[in-house]
Amino acid sequence: MTMKRHWIAPLALVLVAGCNGADNANTVAENAVDNSPALISNHAGLGNAADTAFVWPDTLYVVGDGYPNAGDPCRRIGESAATVDYLDDSATLAGCPGDARSVAAQALAGSGKVVGTHEGVTLISVPSRDANPGFGNMTGAKSE
Repeated sequence: MTMKRHWIAPLALVLVAGCNGADNANTVAENAVDNSPALISNHAGLGNAADTAFVWPDTLYVVGDGYPNAGDPCRRIGESAATVDYLDDSATLAGCPGDARSVAAQALAGSGKVVGTHEGVTLISVPSRDANPGFGNMTGAKSE
């Protein structure tokens, strides 16, 4: 009986040591994920692909999978009670996650105008190139 105890004790010690190693491995893996550039950028609100985790408010009618291009963090925003005052038939209303200082909002604001914010979304009105195609411009010449 005494011999069995001597054999079991080292086995138990090995098993316990193995468990601690697994915990340390998980901690290292978790830290590697937490320090990844994509997550740091996301926490900083820099408007990159990691921002796709943003949850759009139910009060906005979100259209498409990116604006102006698919995969971009901003989206076209349709008519809802929250946006009715910002809509214009000669412009596209777009929304970018975060405040007006985010990289995504700044990039889009260069071709439009920040008109408001709603539940963590910066709303930007982007004028259409031609509000009335075929009617010409102010000089009377048809636009291309």
